[in-house]
Amino acid sequence: MSAVRKSKPEQIEPWPRGVDRTVCFSIGQVVSRLKKEFPSLSVSKVRFLEEQKIVSPTRSGSGYRKYSEADVARIRYCLTEQRDRYKPIRVIAAQLAKMDSGYDIAPVPVARVISDGGEVVAPARADGTLTVAELSSLTGVDSDSLEAMVSAGLINLQLCGRFDKSALDIVRSVKALNEAGISTRNLRSVRVAAERACELIDHVVTDKGEAGAEQAIALSSQMSTLLKHLVCRGTNQSSSY
Repeated sequence: MSAVRKSKPEQIEPWPRGVDRTVCFSIGQVVSRLKKEFPSLSVSKVRFLEEQKIVSPTRSGSGYRKYSEADVARIRYCLTEQRDRYKPIRVIAAQLAKMDSGYDIAPVPVARVISDGGEVVAPARADGTLTVAELSSLTGVDSDSLEAMVSAGLINLQLCGRFDKSALDIVRSVKALNEAGISTRNLRSVRVAAERACELIDHVVTDKGEAGAEQAIALSSQMSTLLKHLVCRGTNQSSSY
């Protein structure tokens, strides 16, 4: 009776499949290739990603790390997931492990509102929220600049990892002011002034129920008008010197 020959299990190529795995890049070259997309990327960060099993570079005879196009693609995927979706490394590593096993983990497509000229105007998400990538695409402001605006308290990142719809107009205004020479850091004072104005309004309408809410709306409008006039007056005075 002839012995039954056991077939070897089919070998699944790690993700990304079909990408060149010829090792030809040093760690410094990897950083240089990705630096424009991820300005804060460093050699130590790439080493850290190796420790977290995101990428497994080949070691040369002398012990130096060597990377392939596939390795660069894995690093880019990880950094994009961190930047645009604020996912922790362990979650990204788990995703990559599944993808290495043959599972497809594709991003959920989001419907977008397109203008007549074919330009993306806004995502058609029901609550109007925007991811970092969407806000960056719609405003032309990079993720590092958006992070600076978050740090300055000008826009807020929600727990879901998205910005509310008001962030779009705020970022466009901040961008225009930046281009005029006013830094994001210096705009903190504008936020502080707005917060103090809100505190004044809250103090006036506290414990007035529905009538207080209506009064708050009216006072907010008056406060906005006042601040606008004060800014215009200050501008006129400075230009007269």
